[in-house]
Amino acid sequence: MNKKYVIAYIHKQIFLFENIFLMINKITIRSEINVFSVLILIIGGIGAIIIIAGNFIYVGIYEKSFLSLCFSLIFLIAGIYSLYCIFKVDMLEITKSHFKIKSIFGSTKKEISLTSLKAMKEIEKEGGGDVNLKWKELNLYGKDFEYKLTSITYGNYLELKNGISKELKKNKLARIKKNK
Repeated sequence: MNKKYVIAYIHKQIFLFENIFLMINKITIRSEINVFSVLILIIGGIGAIIIIAGNFIYVGIYEKSFLSLCFSLIFLIAGIYSLYCIFKVDMLEITKSHFKIKSIFGSTKKEISLTSLKAMKEIEKEGGGDVNLKWKELNLYGKDFEYKLTSITYGNYLELKNGISKELKKNKLARIKKNK
């Protein structure tokens, strides 16, 4: 086996062990938003609104071009939607007993008991076209909810996934003992 691969494997195992050790001793795991994704949305939103839409509005009003006004509305809507997506991102908090979904401003949207968590499924996805983008999507299923986490949105996706899977394993063991 190649020495580089062995070293990379050892580093990965150490990283996973450190995360598990930290999760055992931590009371709360908080999500960390992927800064790159947010920057793209901010730059896209502000750029579309200010530069492109402003330019088309100026040309559309002073030159009385209906086509320019239509383009300006399209870019303005795209820019507003891009900024809206930033505010739509959920901040997650996993405690020993609850999975909390909060708004970006900190108000709690939904609080789910980890005992109600029934299953989870991780799917690897790949973007098409010229960009070879790969990410993971974690689907959580419970009694009365379904929630998706993606590795593109959250910088500490692995830590969140490990914290949730640990609680899910405890729930399954508790159900098995209860049924015996």
